[in-house]
Amino acid sequence: MLLCGIVVSGCGLDDPLTGPRGAFAGLDLPETPEVEGDAWPRLADVPDMPPPGVVGPGAPDPVAGAQLAESLKVEAAVAAARAESLGQPVLSPAETARLRAAGRSAAQ
Repeated sequence: MLLCGIVVSGCGLDDPLTGPRGAFAGLDLPETPEVEGDAWPRLADVPDMPPPGVVGPGAPDPVAGAQLAESLKVEAAVAAARAESLGQPVLSPAETARLRAAGRSAAQ
């Protein structure tokens, strides 16, 4: 484990005077035009949100998203009501008692 740490300890380090060094110094890492010249590191290119009602390539329409969120809330309420009804006992307590009594009398 220590040997592995020693082997990769200098990988990818930058020296302010001599520039990059280490095992990854020779790799040509492409930059997208959006991040070229920005402070490094930047993990993702996130475009600005378009104004409401405007749909561009690769950008969702905020109005459609709000409508979808509202429809999902309605669906969630319907599903919660159905789950509540399905969570109730299938047999009433009186019916359960009657069946248990019938089972005991048949076993004797």
